[in-house]
Amino acid sequence: MTAAVKPGGQVVVLDYNHQLNEWSPEPPREFRRFWRAFLDWRGAYGWDNLMGDHLPALFDAAGLSRVTSTVDDEASYRGEPASAIWLQVIETLGAKCMPDETERRHVEETYREYVTGRLDVQRLSLRTVVGVA
Repeated sequence: MTAAVKPGGQVVVLDYNHQLNEWSPEPPREFRRFWRAFLDWRGAYGWDNLMGDHLPALFDAAGLSRVTSTVDDEASYRGEPASAIWLQVIETLGAKCMPDETERRHVEETYREYVTGRLDVQRLSLRTVVGVA
C-alpha cells in the first residue's frame, strides 16, 4: 500500500480484533465454543486475531509517519440486522471451524435464539489506523 500512495498521501486500514469482541449478556456456551474454534481456525492460518491493535506497528515498520489509531468499535443491538453477523459466519465458515454438522447446526440454533431473544448488545472490536506516506 505504501508503494501505491503518493508522497504525503494517507494509508487507511480498518480491521478487527476478533479476540476482543464482547456480548452482553454472555452468549450461550455452544456459541462460545464455536467462537473459540473460529479464532483457533484463523490462528492456524496465521491470521492475527488482534490485527487492529497490531496495525500501528506495521505502519511504523512500513515507514509511514503520523500514525494514528482510533477505536471504532461497532455496537449492534437485539433486532438489528448487524447483530446477526455471527449467524452468517456460522453459515459460511462454520464447516471449516467446526466440522461436525450436527454440532454446528445446534450452535446456529442456540445463537439465533440468543440474538433474537436475549442479546442486549454485541460489540465488535474495530480499529481505524491512518499513516502518512
